[in-house]
Amino acid sequence: AVVPFDSSSRSSSMRSSQQQHKKKKKDGHSKSLPVEKTMLLMEEEEDENEEEEEDKDKAKRRSTMPDISRTDHALRSSLFLPVSSFNILRKAEAAGKKENNNNKDSYFDDNKDVFAPREWYELEKEEQIELYENYLSWEKLMKWDFDIFKVTELCKGKPMLFLGWAILASPHSQRIMKQHITNENSNKDSDRELEQKQDDFGYNFMELYRIPPQCLLDMLRCIEMHYNSSNPYHNPIHGADVLQTTHTFLKRMNAKELPGITSLHCFALLLGALIHDVGHPGLNNNYQTNAFSKLALRYNDKSILESFHVSYAFQLLFSSNSSSSNDNDNEKVDLNIFQNMGIKQFQECRQMMIDAVLDTDMAAHFTRLQAIEDIPPKEEWDFSGGDDSTINDVAPLRDMSWMLMTFAMHVADISNNAKDKGIAVQWTDRVLTEFF
Repeated sequence: AVVPFDSSSRSSSMRSSQQQHKKKKKDGHSKSLPVEKTMLLMEEEEDENEEEEEDKDKAKRRSTMPDISRTDHALRSSLFLPVSSFNILRKAEAAGKKENNNNKDSYFDDNKDVFAPREWYELEKEEQIELYENYLSWEKLMKWDFDIFKVTELCKGKPMLFLGWAILASPHSQRIMKQHITNENSNKDSDRELEQKQDDFGYNFMELYRIPPQCLLDMLRCIEMHYNSSNPYHNPIHGADVLQTTHTFLKRMNAKELPGITSLHCFALLLGALIHDVGHPGLNNNYQTNAFSKLALRYNDKSILESFHVSYAFQLLFSSNSSSSNDNDNEKVDLNIFQNMGIKQFQECRQMMIDAVLDTDMAAHFTRLQAIEDIPPKEEWDFSGGDDSTINDVAPLRDMSWMLMTFAMHVADISNNAKDKGIAVQWTDRVLTEFF
């Protein structure tokens, strides 16, 4: 670590010596000094005043917390954010609010499996209805002409939190939105019907991987916060858009029915979509390589930003630090949604996330496209495995299925121009603004 240079002691000693020198001059000369010497003394006094003002400014900057809500400067200079940023921001946010239950995530009833972020309850009833009926219901989440910009407006600039909750926490998120909007919290028949159709209305990741609800919501907030909001294109809106489009592909291609594919593959792919551009500095791989940036040197010019995104995301998820809203109330911020997985299961999930994010590198686009085109039609796939088939015999088919899924996420990442014209034009303008 490099210790920052503190010039305060040096400046103080310099001022002291200059004052002594000035005093000697005054004592050694008569009151009437030549014009040249008088001017010299005036210049020295002005220099002293400027140095004092500069020292005050430096001390003020050192004692003041930087505005880490804007990450563009930090990313462009150091190309890395401290993993404690999320905790600092949560502390600052909590300190600015009254101590009440609004600082915590609320539950619709005593069943803590049915949960919602506090931001959901901060919306007006009309906004909740429009969000659910037009965008966040299970059916609407699979729309190809999904208007992510309208969603961002309705959810007060937090599209990743709302979409991540609606998708990753399904079917619970679907149930609570429906109940809250239609006032069916006392309708047990409606609850029973939704429970019987869980596979049709959600992924059930919360049960499968025993994810604590508060942990999921804090993770979503953290990832969204560390997307660079000042980027016109690579910002939280883009991350949320890729998450929704990837979800659309998974459901329309019926990914769970692909040979060798499990819920863990879908979970890893959706998480990969969520984190795939976190911390993007707004400068692409070619720029990083040509500028010999810190990231280019760190990742040896190979999938520079993709490697950074996935590495940075895991460092954030494992940065469970303490933050507090006041001096007496410490709050543990836990972002590790993998905490209840077995080690082997986590390693598999992590590797799939890495593969999915690295495969978004455009440098490998045509190579991967050719590999996809070389896949034989599904009718020609051999599911028999022969008379002595074992579970390992499905490995080639599983790898082929996984290749299709990761390519689907890559396509989601560059799908803007295939969307509705109004949406495509907005994304095109943002790309041109960011890169040119």
